[in-house]
Amino acid sequence: MGLLPNMSNELTKVRRILAVFPTTYGFGFVVFEGPLRLVDWGVKRIASKDHAENLAKIDACVEWFEPDTLVVENIAGGGSSKGKRVTRLIRTVVRRARKQRIHIEAFSRDRIRQAFSVVGAFTKHEIATVIAKDYEVLAPLLPSRRRIWMTEDQRMGVFDAAALALTHFHFEHVSRKSA
Repeated sequence: MGLLPNMSNELTKVRRILAVFPTTYGFGFVVFEGPLRLVDWGVKRIASKDHAENLAKIDACVEWFEPDTLVVENIAGGGSSKGKRVTRLIRTVVRRARKQRIHIEAFSRDRIRQAFSVVGAFTKHEIATVIAKDYEVLAPLLPSRRRIWMTEDQRMGVFDAAALALTHFHFEHVSRKSA
């Protein structure tokens, strides 16, 4: 595998990871049980920009998948540029997860690029392409490269969520190796 070449579920305590990536249309999500087992993924579309509807759908994912760790974007980190609505949503999701004693990990766009730099991927599309190669089940979802006049394809939310989860596994592996 590209980003996680020497890892196996045997080397890593298997835990359920839910990564959520809010977007302007809803959110993308992925669920992993260890770095090699992608359990579920998808895009939840929200008809309106209703904060309560977004929270209800994210809460439903948390309830259904019962993750040990929730991974989100670090909105205060380098490279992140979220609007007020998404920033508020992420903060609320994190607060609710903490109340449920779910471990939280947050990674900035810069940390994601740092993790994927080991395989030469720096742009969102390059990162998504690496993910699609490593997890072939996601390959049909990979949108073509976006032109500057195009809006982002909704399916990219799945790859953004996967990038968050894989960044979590990457840095967990790096810290374990250096310990």
